[in-house]
Amino acid sequence: MSEKICVIGLGKMGGAIAKRFVDTGYDVKGFDLSEEACAIASAAGVRIDSLREAVSDVTAVFTSL
Repeated sequence: MSEKICVIGLGKMGGAIAKRFVDTGYDVKGFDLSEEACAIASAAGVRIDSLREAVSDVTAVFTSL
């Protein structure tokens, strides 16, 4: 799947959502203020970006705040 999506808020719920998108073949960009949440999401295959970069050039943005 070539669609790019963004998940803002990569804590317990947002991180699980982002991982599920990665597992189903989406190109996922993410953002969170927590370095720990970013590290966990990155290990799951989420590309961590600045907020501006994360929301640019994506089909959909999901928030879990």
